[in-house]
Amino acid sequence: ASGLARARPPVFGPRRDIMLRQATGWGLRALEQALALLVETDLTLRSTSRAPTMALMERALIRLAMMRR
Repeated sequence: ASGLARARPPVFGPRRDIMLRQATGWGLRALEQALALLVETDLTLRSTSRAPTMALMERALIRLAMMRR
């Protein structure tokens, strides 16, 4: 909840409740893994101009979706 309070732009109302519910459903370990995956993907995309951008993004988003299961 404290991280959500610092979000920019701020999140209010029912949207805030939905985001809070989703975040608590993940758990700390899964959120850390998801963040690590996003950082790794970002660094790969920024460091390699010849990387297949769409393929890397698709793979990262599929991995994120599979983490939640």
